[in-house]
Amino acid sequence: MSYRFVDPDGPLINLLGTETAAGGSVQFYDYQTTTPKNTYSDRDLTTPNPNPVPIAVDGRLSVEVWLDGEYTAVLKDQDDNTVWTRDIVPEVAPGAAIPDPAGQDGKVLKSNGSILVYDTVREMPDPTGSAGEMVVVNSTGDGYLTQPIPDLPEPDITIAADKVVIGGGGSLKKMELYGSGTAPASGTTSTSVAVNFTTAFKAGTVPFVSITLTNAQASGPFVSRTSGDPTSAGFTAVFDVAEGNSAGGNIVTAPTFRWKAEGVVDA
Repeated sequence: MSYRFVDPDGPLINLLGTETAAGGSVQFYDYQTTTPKNTYSDRDLTTPNPNPVPIAVDGRLSVEVWLDGEYTAVLKDQDDNTVWTRDIVPEVAPGAAIPDPAGQDGKVLKSNGSILVYDTVREMPDPTGSAGEMVVVNSTGDGYLTQPIPDLPEPDITIAADKVVIGGGGSLKKMELYGSGTAPASGTTSTSVAVNFTTAFKAGTVPFVSITLTNAQASGPFVSRTSGDPTSAGFTAVFDVAEGNSAGGNIVTAPTFRWKAEGVVDA
């Protein structure tokens, strides 16, 4: 890449610094040698300058000087005295060469980090006639195509007054059951009642059951629990007057309660 020679000191001055170096010259050499090297009067480096290049009456070079690469320059005044010798190096290193575009129709020029290369332009497909479709990568992974947007599957959820069933795409679903019940007023410190699930859980599994008392008990405080582990078909709700109750009361009011069971069923 060519670049223009510009002397940083402005007009070229003679050795004593008393006047310009009019009538002198600047000789250009290969970098740090005494081998003459051409300069040019145009950016395209087609017209060589004389070497050395004469200095005009205003103390400036008589022609434009364009350089190609690195040089060593020597300024001499009109008496052939050497005023200075300087090495000239381009401020910007030459860029990467642009590869020949022949045969690269429709490709784009890009950098691979060290050189410039041509690569295929991965364009989006023509959207004409593809209303409501989406763009996806093709099967070979080197382009794009449009295809209909798939319908989202309906969520696998069943909701009823007494249960919720949620599917997860596997072999099992989660089920929650809800219900209420009443245990007898036993007249003692304990009572119980069996609860049968309206829908059985998966055989051999143990659902989680929670019980909430829904009416006041004069004999309280009360403890509600299940009698052993629930089964897939149901459980037994047990209500006890808490031990240590100073009133020493018995269950004379039938306990009413609500319950919730959580477990799994086959999908």
